[in-house]
Amino acid sequence: PEDFISTGNNRDPFYGAFAPRLGLSYDLNGDRDTVFFGGAGRYYDRNLFIQGAIETITNENYITPVIFCPPGTTAAPGANGTSTANCAQFDPAMLSNPELLRAVATSQGLGNSVFVLNNKMKTPFSDQFDIGVRKRFGQIQTSLTFSHIRSHHISMFARANFFENGWYTRFVTREANGNVTGCTNGGDAWIQDVIPGGLTNHEGTPVPASICAAQNGLLAGFTGKLNRMRNNGKANYNAIYITAEKPFTDASTWGFTTALTLQRARSNVAQELNSDEFYNGVSLDDYGWNNVNGVPKWNWVTSANYRAPYGFILSGILTLNSGPSFGNIRFIPAPDGACCYGNMGGALWPKYDIGYKRLDLRVAKTFKTPWGHEISADFEVFNAFNWLNRSYSAWTAGSGIDPPRTEKSQIGGDARAFQAGLRYKF
Repeated sequence: PEDFISTGNNRDPFYGAFAPRLGLSYDLNGDRDTVFFGGAGRYYDRNLFIQGAIETITNENYITPVIFCPPGTTAAPGANGTSTANCAQFDPAMLSNPELLRAVATSQGLGNSVFVLNNKMKTPFSDQFDIGVRKRFGQIQTSLTFSHIRSHHISMFARANFFENGWYTRFVTREANGNVTGCTNGGDAWIQDVIPGGLTNHEGTPVPASICAAQNGLLAGFTGKLNRMRNNGKANYNAIYITAEKPFTDASTWGFTTALTLQRARSNVAQELNSDEFYNGVSLDDYGWNNVNGVPKWNWVTSANYRAPYGFILSGILTLNSGPSFGNIRFIPAPDGACCYGNMGGALWPKYDIGYKRLDLRVAKTFKTPWGHEISADFEVFNAFNWLNRSYSAWTAGSGIDPPRTEKSQIGGDARAFQAGLRYKF
């Protein structure tokens, strides 16, 4: 406990965020035709403010509802207002003596969940490297770049409700009459929000530890989950960027840009990396190394401009990518208290090679006023072909032992749309 409870002076500020960066370039012939370049640097992130706020808010503020019995009815012996069947007896003296009301609420257990930060949290950082070459072919400028990033100390709250024997989950075995005959370790890779306590036989008698030592997974005095900060997340990123560009200038008829990104992002954190809570296990690396959730394998963006007759400018942007990686949920027979196996990293990819596609088109014309100002009119259509793009979720596209890898319920929110505008320039 001393690793997670602040005394007010055992959480030291971090003064070591030295982040050197160095970039180099070399023009092979001194004519900007072929240029080699590279760079390296360290970048420090911050532990999110919300993580500290979660610790404070959840531990200092909670609501315990009390359900009172209807007038004219009597509460059962020991009833404490946890439900209509277990309603508490109302005492008019509670209106002037809040301690009486607090006593009823306290009898339910303090409830709520507890989030605690590690007193020795390390600041996240990444080391980034890139090397590449730029080459000009007439009016077209191209580049080829390789990028590598290694990230350390990714932090999230993870489950810490361990049973008295150190297990996180348990499979309980019972004989025909419902009496417990034993239990086995269920492992750490499970989503578990309902934390089991002690075990009882079918008639309500407690099960001795000699039959099953995996009991009492709740923090004493609380009925919710216990989350401790874990700070051992890592991620690696490798990418190849290929770009080509012909500038569109006032003197040119056409121009274009195209950029293809081939990337592989991996992490030992089986959760979206912008999450605060690793709710699917007790350690960030319970599921081993995965693809990073939400990152596509490849992304290709191309734009083009054309100067048409009568001063019209036609332009468009085409975006294609593989679609994001997403997690895998399996509602298989789960341990006592757990709902499902949940690898929320990038365990899966969309079924089709192109998971996202969109074409935006624009036509514009500029008029000059007699007094030297400009008025520009434009008309745009977004997602011109109304391609159906979906978002992908572990709970649907990634659900099951043989998941469909297609999303039937969630649309990405980019249906075809139109826009017209005027701009006055002076």
